[in-house]
Amino acid sequence: FGTATRVQLGNVSVPFAVPAANQLPHTMAGRDFLHLFHALDVGSVIMLWALLLSEQKVVLQGKQPHVLTMAAETLCALLFPFPWQHVYIPILPMRLLDILQAPVPFLIGI
Repeated sequence: FGTATRVQLGNVSVPFAVPAANQLPHTMAGRDFLHLFHALDVGSVIMLWALLLSEQKVVLQGKQPHVLTMAAETLCALLFPFPWQHVYIPILPMRLLDILQAPVPFLIGI
């Protein structure tokens, strides 16, 4: 792993770890990339990766919110070393579906 440091916030010491420049970052909650590949086939993951790199609109659909969040977080991690800098909503409430008409790139789960 890369470098580790601690930041003192009041009387609380918060640890931070930065991955080495040549290593993929860990996804949210320490999940690994295998979960994404169990949910989607390799071709779909590559297509989603390419769409995100070309700053397109991506909508993920799923029945389980935790799977949507995991997939969205892992897809963002796969962009490393580039960060996703556009609209990111892992779980969009149904009452806000109009946001899918936005003229901007996004990664949204429904």
